[in-house]
Amino acid sequence: MVDLDQIRAVIADGLESHLNVLVIEANESSLIPPYPFLAFNFTTAAIYPDYYPVVDMSGIDMGYIEQPEMLISMNSYADTRQGSIDNAMRAHDWFRVSGYESLNNAGLVAVDVGDIRNRDIQIGDEWERRNGFDVRIRVLSIVSTSKETIEQIETKGVFK
Repeated sequence: MVDLDQIRAVIADGLESHLNVLVIEANESSLIPPYPFLAFNFTTAAIYPDYYPVVDMSGIDMGYIEQPEMLISMNSYADTRQGSIDNAMRAHDWFRVSGYESLNNAGLVAVDVGDIRNRDIQIGDEWERRNGFDVRIRVLSIVSTSKETIEQIETKGVFK
């Protein structure tokens, strides 16, 4: 099974330590933090492959192993357009290069890191400066189930 809490932690902690900027999950019911900050959102939680999972039948448990993909939207928010672009570029670099080891240690791989695009929006007379990109990551999903085992058998008669 995919561990979303672990994925959230790896992304938020990794980006925060790399950029020294607050990283939050978007669309949460909390106040907007002060600029600058990054926000991410799972736009597609799971894209499963078109084939059946690999089955590992070693031992008593059976493991069904798959590598679904997720689509994550990243947005960089700042007071200025330049600040928003700079943090988006640094976050982009983290997914492509700097964060490879952190992602890999958690069983994640950034399959595709999209182009950085302007995502500014106008709120009343003010502009909210944001730039962002989408990231497609592949995750490791293992679902374990126990096999029924024969604990004891009774035999009658003589077998040769």
